[in-house]
Amino acid sequence: MRRFSPILFTLFLSLLFQPKLLGCVQAQQDDRTLRVLIEGDRPVVQAALDKLQVAAFDRGFKIIMAVVPADPHDIRLILTASSGTVSDTNPGIPYDVPQFPVTFGYSSAVALTPDGNVLFTVAASGYTVRAATIAVANQVAGRMFDSYGTLKRGFLGPDIEATPRTAAGAQPSVPENGSSEVPPEFGVYYREAGMWIRIAEVEPAQTNSNGMARALLSWGLAGINVLQVYQGSKAPVQISSERPTFYVRGLAPSAAEVMLLRLDKKRDSRELRIARVSPFSTQAGPRIQDLTGAIVTRVGNDVVTITPKSELKPGEYLLRVASPELSPGGYDFGVSVRKK
Repeated sequence: MRRFSPILFTLFLSLLFQPKLLGCVQAQQDDRTLRVLIEGDRPVVQAALDKLQVAAFDRGFKIIMAVVPADPHDIRLILTASSGTVSDTNPGIPYDVPQFPVTFGYSSAVALTPDGNVLFTVAASGYTVRAATIAVANQVAGRMFDSYGTLKRGFLGPDIEATPRTAAGAQPSVPENGSSEVPPEFGVYYREAGMWIRIAEVEPAQTNSNGMARALLSWGLAGINVLQVYQGSKAPVQISSERPTFYVRGLAPSAAEVMLLRLDKKRDSRELRIARVSPFSTQAGPRIQDLTGAIVTRVGNDVVTITPKSELKPGEYLLRVASPELSPGGYDFGVSVRKK
C-alpha cells in the first residue's frame, strides 16, 4: 500500500484553506479602520488631525476622514479650543505683591455615533491652545481604541455602502486635475514624475535669539532677533519646480491662513526669524522678504491645491497651513532647480 506523503498532504491543506486564511487576514485589516467625521474651527481641526492619526497608528488602527455628515462614518468628533487667563488665588501671597495673569489653553472633544448619541467626551488644558489640542487628540485616540468594538458593530448598517454619497440628482465627478488620485490619508502631498510624495510636518527643534552682544554693546539700541531653528541643513523633500503645486487632503485652509516661508540655511540647521525686539518697537511675525503669498484652489470635497503666487528661488522653505498658535511648525521642503 502506497504511503501518503506528508508534504503533499500539507500542500493540499494549504491550498484548501489559503483563501479562507487570506480572507480572515483581509477582514482583520479592513476592520482596523475607522471612518471619522471631524467638525470644529478650522485651525483647531488642523492642529488635531496629524496628532490624532499618529496616536491611532500607535494603537494599531487607521483613520479615514469623512468629508460631510452625509458620508458614511463610524464616529463624529466635534472639537473646540480656546485660551484664557487666570491669576494665582493663593491666600498666602501678600496683597502688595503684584500678580500677573497666566495664559493657558483648553480644548475639548465630543464623540457622537452616526445617529447622534454621545459616545464620550474629553477635555484637557495646557500652556498653549495647541498643547491642549494635542492632549485632547491623544485622549480621543485612546477612547476610540477602547470603544473600537462598539464603533464597528453595525452603526452603519448592512445596507449602507462605504463610499461617499452625492446629493440627490447629482452625479459624482472626477476633477480634471485628478485630485481623486491623491492618497486617501489626510496630509500635504507633492507630485513629481508620476509619484505622490507626502511631506511630513516638522516642528522647530528650539527657539533662539541672536544679536544679544550687539544689543549689550549698544546699550540696548540694537535689536534682538527671535529665531525658530529646524534640524538639518535641508529638507528631505527637494522639489525641482519654482512654482510647485501642493495637494492638501482632509482640510481646506484659506489663502489668508497659508504662508510659504523662506528659511535661512545654516551649516546643520535652518532658521526662521519670527520676531525682532528693540527699545523702539517689537515686530512679530516673519520678515516680508521671507514670505510668499499663495493661491488656494478647491479641487475636491476634501482636497485643495496650494500654489505660490510667484516663483520660489532655490533654497529651503516651510509651508504653513494653520495659525502659528496651533501649529508652530509646518511642512518643510527645498527648491533645487536643475540647470538646463
